[in-house]
Amino acid sequence: MKIKEIKYLAVGVGALLMALGCTNHSGVAAGEEHGEHEEGHGETIELTEKQMSTVGVELGHISLIPIGEGVTAYGELEANPQNNAEVSPMMAGIIKSLYVREGETVKAGARLAAVVNLEIESLQNQWVEAQTAVKIAREELDRQERLASHGAGVAKNLIRARIDYETAVRLLDNCRAKLKTAGVNPDNGAKENAGNIAYITAPISGIVTKIDCRIGSGVEPYQTLMTISDPNGIYARLNVYEKDLNKIKEGDIVDLTLTNGGGKLKGTVEDIVRAIDSETKTVAVRVRLGEKGESTLIQGMAVAGFISTGHERVTALPEEAVVNVEGKDCIFLLEEKEEHNGVTAYVFKPIEVVKGNRSGGYVEIQTAKPLPEDASIVTAKAFYLASMASDHGEHNH
Repeated sequence: MKIKEIKYLAVGVGALLMALGCTNHSGVAAGEEHGEHEEGHGETIELTEKQMSTVGVELGHISLIPIGEGVTAYGELEANPQNNAEVSPMMAGIIKSLYVREGETVKAGARLAAVVNLEIESLQNQWVEAQTAVKIAREELDRQERLASHGAGVAKNLIRARIDYETAVRLLDNCRAKLKTAGVNPDNGAKENAGNIAYITAPISGIVTKIDCRIGSGVEPYQTLMTISDPNGIYARLNVYEKDLNKIKEGDIVDLTLTNGGGKLKGTVEDIVRAIDSETKTVAVRVRLGEKGESTLIQGMAVAGFISTGHERVTALPEEAVVNVEGKDCIFLLEEKEEHNGVTAYVFKPIEVVKGNRSGGYVEIQTAKPLPEDASIVTAKAFYLASMASDHGEHNH
């Protein structure tokens, strides 16, 4: 072969290699990829179901939520008075047993503690004596009524029998009330309360949020032993500065974030207290909570709230869903779900987006082309896919 022909052959091979080098992983030429850049960004990412579970990748959908103008305020969770109860003994004594722990859920009437009280035995004896007195008085009254019906009785004896019976009933009722006050069931007192034991029971159903007593400690009447809070009655109380008061109204949507990292909640403005705190210059705004994990909510938890004052709804995703891929804001769209030899694989495609306003952990997004209404988007741990996409991009260079 002549030298001139060899040179032409080398040039042709070099040109072919350059053409192959300019094609991406999916077989699309560099020029073609640039033309489709508005819809997708980079290669697809494939993850198995096990990988997603291990890393914590979660899927969700685009939401239509009000984002734009709003007021940020801080406060805490509170309970309605009727959903909050303090547990106290009516008589002095010593704590013998505690049957619950802080954070435990209890039903109304459940036993919370046992208290030793030296007066209980005396009250029980009085109860038994009062029952006997009522029985005797009833028998005497029946006898006098029978005599009177046959014309053989004396009127004053019948009157006296009736007064004695009514007096005995009042004494029995008095003993019953005292035993109940002491925490004793009068009808089962002799069986269940031997040894001067009174049982403190839950006045409402709820969560034991605080215990202020210990076994062996002495207690006094009306001393608070425990606090029970019903999570169904918990609401958020936000403190809004007076300069923002005219921006909000009842019914406004509120995005709440538990500042202890416990998650996010939705709510609506239920009431605006028409009084200004002279020290903080704020107004209390009561927020009714929507769907929530009630068992996780505790009175006193600190919250941050964003009250949406604009009602225009826009397409939005959790802020964690939008990540940076090679210098551009992207989300990851689930393109397909595949099965390979019993292994489930998910194929994701990065889609470039333009971010807009933020509100309550969500960010407004816009895409070059509308996405399907039922599109599945990575909403948690999207940065993991972004790192994989960046690695693929580096390997392609």
